Amino acid sequence: MASKLPRFLGIFVLLSMLSGCGIIDWFYLPPGEDTVQELFEAGNDAMREKDYVAASGYFVKLKDTYPFSPYAVEAELSLADCYFLDEEWLMAVDAYKDFESLHPRHQAIPYVLFNIAMANMNGYPSIDRPAEPIVEAYSYFQRLNESYPNTENA
Repeated sequence: MASKLPRFLGIFVLLSMLSGCGIIDWFYLPPGEDTVQELFEAGNDAMREKDYVAASGYFVKLKDTYPFSPYAVEAELSLADCYFLDEEWLMAVDAYKDFESLHPRHQAIPYVLFNIAMANMNGYPSIDRPAEPIVEAYSYFQRLNESYPNTENA
């Protein structure tokens, strides 16, 4: 019994010291979430690597988690670009239209109008289908030329 008492006291002291340390927290606390800047940079890195699915995931998470961040506006535009570059034409059109409706005075609106028109043109499946996407693309090209005639996209 006398030999077990020091061993018991040693284990008790060791456990009481560990309970206040960060080791216990490291095992039981969930990992911290990414910051808005980390999400934005990860999305841009994925776009550079042409992994548009992963990039769109980062941008969607950024938009949903940090909607009032200064990065959220750029994430919305980058998300639309991800869809466009991944040739998801309908999703790209919807994302660009959402961007245009949320930020009508943004400096990238000529670029957005041009990409809406191009996504409609590229997403047109064949000549035997209804021509609504082509008509919409023409109207966006016309609107771009009328509203922003001196821009690069016009």
